Amino acid sequence: MLDEALEVLKAGLDGLDELRARHPGHRFRVVRQQEEHDGSVHHDLLITCPDGSTVTLSHCPDRELPWPLRGLRPPTRPILLRVNGVERTIQEVVLDLEDLWADRRIAERLVNTCLIQQELDTEPVELDEAELERAVEAFRRTKGLLTVAATRQWLAGQGLDESALTELAARHARAARLDARLPGGLSAWLAERRATAKVEWFW
Repeated sequence: MLDEALEVLKAGLDGLDELRARHPGHRFRVVRQQEEHDGSVHHDLLITCPDGSTVTLSHCPDRELPWPLRGLRPPTRPILLRVNGVERTIQEVVLDLEDLWADRRIAERLVNTCLIQQELDTEPVELDEAELERAVEAFRRTKGLLTVAATRQWLAGQGLDESALTELAARHARAARLDARLPGGLSAWLAERRATAKVEWFW
């Protein structure tokens, strides 16, 4: 199975769905990392075995960034939270909490965001161009952003750009898809996962 997983990494994750189907007793989570050293993108594969242990598999092609340099980050990188190994920076938190700054349950929302990301890393929700466009339009309607001018004004007020708007809309769409596929729905699933999550805060 590890040989198969290595071939998937070498192929740029092509064949990952088939690998999951062949080994239903294992959970395969993709960790995507963009290196601040040179901007390159690197993928690791975390394989959770039936006994609960985890194997980490990585592949670095010849002449790419050497593995000792991967994962290095400037000491000023503002990590705020880590849940089950998933990190959130302050900039990402701004997106996570775009409509909840006045809500007392902010900490719970941040933990939920990491748990959802962990699940999506394991079982991704892919959005095509049409779905993404519909998601952006739906997000704008929920915010009352019915014109281009209103949208731009809202983005400026939030300190965001159009790419951030697209990312916010995509997050809402993926969460809705996740809610539909989870037995009992997303809220019950999150409550169960929060009870056992390893939560680390960095202030």
